[in-house]
Amino acid sequence: LVADEQVGSDYLWVTNKVGGIEWDIRSDRWDLVLEQLGVQASGLKREFFLSQLPVENTIQVAVRERQVEYAFDEGDDWVYDPLRNSVVFNEYIPPALSEVLVTYDVLAALQDED
Repeated sequence: LVADEQVGSDYLWVTNKVGGIEWDIRSDRWDLVLEQLGVQASGLKREFFLSQLPVENTIQVAVRERQVEYAFDEGDDWVYDPLRNSVVFNEYIPPALSEVLVTYDVLAALQDED
């Protein structure tokens, strides 16, 4: 007998590695996952990977659309995923051709100062 936590763990590992969408098969809200799949298939993104490890409390996120910059709040608008080293918008999807600006202090830079 396999514990519930282990069922599908290989599938979830691959899903995370390739940037797929995790969804509980027992959910009755398939409309939500289909929406996420549609967004992903259209080429628009909600998740943006960072090039270096950040000092988490220094992360700031903004989006520039047509030369206007909009700031977004952590928690309400986006979250940092430390396992994937990415910033993920909760609901907002940046429009095509907009720029997502993520600024932060680099963790390694602080460690070099010690």
